[in-house]
Amino acid sequence: MFWDKWWARLTGWLPAWARTDEVSRLVRYALVGGLTFALNMALLALLREPLGWQASDLLDNLANIFSTVCAVVFNYALSKRFVFRSRCGSRRALLREMLSFFGARGVTLLLDAGGYLLLVTALGASAYWSKLALFFVVLLLNYVFSKVFVFKQRTEDGGQKTA
Repeated sequence: MFWDKWWARLTGWLPAWARTDEVSRLVRYALVGGLTFALNMALLALLREPLGWQASDLLDNLANIFSTVCAVVFNYALSKRFVFRSRCGSRRALLREMLSFFGARGVTLLLDAGGYLLLVTALGASAYWSKLALFFVVLLLNYVFSKVFVFKQRTEDGGQKTA
């Protein structure tokens, strides 16, 4: 697999403890999260700046939600393949995984949207600094939700263990 060879070359110089599955997964998650955040911020900037939307506008809040939804779809594809290396044995399992992922992200989207609304609209904080602060809270929650609820691996007896 391309990713495994690439990752082995990239991390080959690290000490053994840093190449464990859990540390490797956390680093991959941070990389994917950084790419997701960059996409989210770029979309938000593309929607806000050229159109002249202000922080107090309803359209600005909708732009935040739209940019977040696009970033979540992007994140699912990379998290499934690159971070958690999830494989689904059937369409039903894939649908269950997708619904779990997007449901968990729906919870953090509400947190992100509510936090953005509070920080930017109600308190007058910077849109970009607020988005950055919320990103770290959402990132942590998303990792926990993904590891514990979404990308579960099956044990040999059919039970579940976390990724």
